[in-house]
Amino acid sequence: MNLRDWVEKHEHDQWQKDITGVYLAGALHLLHKDAEAERLIDSYKMDNRDTLNRDDFCQPLGMNSQYIAVIAREFPARLRKISAEQFQHILKPIGDGDFNTLSSAYAVRALKAYSHAIAQNPPDLTITELRKDKKEGPADKRNEAGSALGVFR
Repeated sequence: MNLRDWVEKHEHDQWQKDITGVYLAGALHLLHKDAEAERLIDSYKMDNRDTLNRDDFCQPLGMNSQYIAVIAREFPARLRKISAEQFQHILKPIGDGDFNTLSSAYAVRALKAYSHAIAQNPPDLTITELRKDKKEGPADKRNEAGSALGVFR
């Protein structure tokens, strides 16, 4: 609570939208101040943050990865609401080689937290056959070559 008071006084305009707000939201959730925690975690948005003053300790990959790790632990329902496009803010910098030791460690932590959370409640997957006439149907039949054509959802 002391940290929240300090940042409110000295960084009033920014801290709620920064990784500071994410960690404070996680702490508030642990203290069962759920309404305040939800309001605060809502303030953080995953984006490229190209305008951010970057340094070794402050990179978009690191911040977005920390966000994923915190919501996986404290706000798991939000984890399923993260779109593939939002998740690219973690995957793309890794693929582009735009990381350092610290941000890559945060990314590993986020991916591990994400996989553990999803493994506990796996998504429902179905296989649908896409027929030559562009219609979909159950994938219990075989095509002319003897193999099933499937579309995963």
